[in-house]
Amino acid sequence: MSMNESYSRLVYDKDTPSTREGASWFKENIVAMLLLILLLGVIVILSFFSNRPKEELAIIERVKEEKTHIAERLFSSLSLEAKAYMVYDMSTGDIVYAQNKNAQLPLASLSKIMTAVVVSENLLEDDVVTINPRDLLIEGDNGLLEGESWTVKSLSDFTLTVSSNDGASALASAVEAWRSVGGKDIRFVDLMNNKAKELYLKQTYFLNTSGLDIEESTQSGSYGSIEDITKLFAYALKNHPTLFQTTTDEEINFISKDNITHIVQNTNQSIRDIVGIFASKTGYTDLAGGNLVIAFDAGLMQPYIISVLGSSKEGRFTDVQKLYETTRRFLEAQNEPREVASSQ
Repeated sequence: MSMNESYSRLVYDKDTPSTREGASWFKENIVAMLLLILLLGVIVILSFFSNRPKEELAIIERVKEEKTHIAERLFSSLSLEAKAYMVYDMSTGDIVYAQNKNAQLPLASLSKIMTAVVVSENLLEDDVVTINPRDLLIEGDNGLLEGESWTVKSLSDFTLTVSSNDGASALASAVEAWRSVGGKDIRFVDLMNNKAKELYLKQTYFLNTSGLDIEESTQSGSYGSIEDITKLFAYALKNHPTLFQTTTDEEINFISKDNITHIVQNTNQSIRDIVGIFASKTGYTDLAGGNLVIAFDAGLMQPYIISVLGSSKEGRFTDVQKLYETTRRFLEAQNEPREVASSQ
């Protein structure tokens, strides 16, 4: 055998020990190599998406600053009676504009938003509630009758539409009776306060289910900030979308389980003036003044909440109307053509 033939066999013979060892190492480590390649690919992809161009971030920041500037220009000049108010974009979670957003103020019947939420999270819509004599002792008479039976859904709708204190009491009593099975007494107002803590409503607490003043000139039945009540309303609309469906009707007929018809008027006088309104709740006591919160669609999938606290009985409606019209102008202003700076 020649020297060249010997060299060729040494280099190319697949049966040589060194070649077999290399093939064995490759087979044993191919999985690790593939995992390493995959890991490097993931790192490259994550790096690509995490390092957004500075120009894009700058554009986003400029848009936010422009919206803030437009809102300040339009809303700051408004003359309102309310002590606190807020315009809130439900789709983004952004506060468009607010005044005294953390001031703790009496809520009056806006408390019934929480009442309805707690009821809906403890009872079924078809459960039956019977009006007892104790419920009818509370201030205010909306025509409920002792011994009359209602479904939870119908009585909740009735309560929110006419702001019925009797209805709120009856619903709360039904929850207490259901939750107190086993000898442990449950206070409905404690469930309301627990829910407020769960939702991080830091300025909010409840002393009764209706929001009625406890001491006419010194103590309200509930307190909260304009930011808290707006967040609560947004939570209710997102998690219980049918809860306020009758609160945008000017007049509605309710029929109890006993076939008794109740024809009632909505406490919100501004319904017809708000295009796209899909939820509302009023509140008024001597101590709280006039409160009102509404939700409306400004366009396709553009829900906004407007809320006011500490206005007057009539002023709450004009305040909300002004905020509504200004919100419309705010949205229009964002769509107006902008002057483009010359590059020359």
